[in-house]
Amino acid sequence: MEDINAIKTYLNISPYSKPYLSCKEQMILLKDRKLIIDDEEFALLQLETISYYALVNAYSHFFKEKNNDFFVDGTKFRDLFHCYQNDMRLKNLYFKYLILIEQSLKNNIAAVIAKNFGVEEPKKSRNNPKVFERKYSYLDTYYYDPHKRKRAGVLDDISKSLNWDKVESIYHYKKNHNHVPPWIIILPHNFGLTIKWLSILKRNHKVEVLKNISNIINKEDSLANIGIDSLNLLREFRNRIAHGHRFYSFKSKSRLSLKYFNKLIGYDFLINEEYSKDIGRNDLYALTLLILLFTRNKATRDNLIEELFKIYGEMDQYNKVNLLDSIGFSYELIRKLSFLNENYL
Repeated sequence: MEDINAIKTYLNISPYSKPYLSCKEQMILLKDRKLIIDDEEFALLQLETISYYALVNAYSHFFKEKNNDFFVDGTKFRDLFHCYQNDMRLKNLYFKYLILIEQSLKNNIAAVIAKNFGVEEPKKSRNNPKVFERKYSYLDTYYYDPHKRKRAGVLDDISKSLNWDKVESIYHYKKNHNHVPPWIIILPHNFGLTIKWLSILKRNHKVEVLKNISNIINKEDSLANIGIDSLNLLREFRNRIAHGHRFYSFKSKSRLSLKYFNKLIGYDFLINEEYSKDIGRNDLYALTLLILLFTRNKATRDNLIEELFKIYGEMDQYNKVNLLDSIGFSYELIRKLSFLNENYL
C-alpha cells in the first residue's frame, strides 16, 4: 500500500492492534503524522535495519504532541535516529566496563574457592554419568553457607558444566589434565550463575571476594550487605544491553542501598531527596556508581567519567534531546562522580 488512506483503512479494520506494515508503509504513516523525512532512502534503511519499535516507539515520546500520535512541528526523522545513536553510545560505553567486572568477579571467586576448598573436581556418578558426586571436591556442600537452601541446586548446576565438551577450555582440561579447576569451570558460566555461586559462599569467603573486586577495606558488613543486590543490578543492565532494548531509561528490579553505599563511602553521597526520585536507586546513575565501586583500576574509572562528560556535552550541544538529562543524570551528578572517584575510591 502506498496510499495513506488505504493504510489507515487497513489499520482501522484489522482485528489486531498492531498489524504488520512494511517499512515503506511505516514511513508513509510517519510522514502523515507530521514527521519530516528529508532523506527517504536513509529513513527506509534505518527502519529495515533497526526496526520501527526500537527506533520510533523507543524515542518518539520526546517529540510527540500531547494526547495524540502527531509529532511536534519541525521534528525530523534524524532527531529520532540521533536518540537511538546516543543510546547505542551509552550501551557500548557501559558494556565494556560491565564485562571487566564480570571477568574480575569470576577470577576472584575461582581464586577464593581454589585457595580455601582445593582444586579437586566432582566425579561422575557410576550410576548416572550425567550426574556428579560433589563430596570432597571444591563443590562439596560442606564448604558453603548452610543457611542458603538453594546451595545444592546451584552446586549441581555448576557441576553440570563439566559435561560441556563443546566449551574449548573445559574440553582442553579434560583431555590434557587430570582435573578441571575452579578457574576453568567458571569460564563459560553466565553472569547470573556466577553471582549465585558467590551468594552461597559463607560470609567470610563472600566478603573476601567482594573486597578483592573493589577498593573497600575494613567495611565488611556494608560490603556484604550491598554485594549480591549490587551485582544483580549490574547483571540486569548487562542483559538489557545484550537483548537490544532501550537502555538509557532502564530501571532494574535490584536496588542500590542508600544506607549501605553511604556507609561504604564514609559520607552521605547519595541524597534522600534524589534517591526518592529513583536517582541512584536502580537507574543508570546507580549503575555508574557500582561500576566505579567494583573497578579497582583508577585509570579505567577515569576513562568512564571522561567519556560520560564527552557524551553529555555532545548531546547537549548537537541534539534536541539529552538522554542523560531526561532521566535526571545531570552534568552536576557527573561532577559528583568525578569528586567521588578522586577522593573516596
